[in-house]
Amino acid sequence: MKARRIISNIVVYAILVVMSIIWLLPIAWLVLQSFGGDLLATGATKLIPDTWTFNNYIQLFTNTIWDGSPSKYTYLNWIFNTLIVSLVSCLISTLLVLCTSFAFSRLRFKGRTAMMKVILVLGMFPGFLGMIVLYQILDLLGLTKQLSIVGLTLCYVGGAGMGYYI
Repeated sequence: MKARRIISNIVVYAILVVMSIIWLLPIAWLVLQSFGGDLLATGATKLIPDTWTFNNYIQLFTNTIWDGSPSKYTYLNWIFNTLIVSLVSCLISTLLVLCTSFAFSRLRFKGRTAMMKVILVLGMFPGFLGMIVLYQILDLLGLTKQLSIVGLTLCYVGGAGMGYYI
């Protein structure tokens, strides 16, 4: 029985090692390519680049784009905007889910079970089905302009109350 357990452990660990390598190889390839100097010039797809450089990261964090001309927005602006949208969306979504959950679990009102069923069914449809309508609504409100963080936040927060059943 002990030999059987050891053999099964060896097989399981071998499968896990192979799966880990398959999962980590693309990540390692991306990191190695980010330090490659010939990435844009030749379109090289080698696992290990021929030349090594930090220029890709210098260009990423400075105010230039790949052709050397100054750009209006930097990578750090993009990261900051993402941080703002994610924090505001998280806070508002959490509050909406808490309020919705409290209302459905503690309060008894007419149409409660019907609303719960409708919300459950609506949650089964993928979000991209309403993207055209969502874009038109945001356009009517003037929230599709360049860098409209408010419009993006509203997109993320819009269906937050439907997550009460989680």
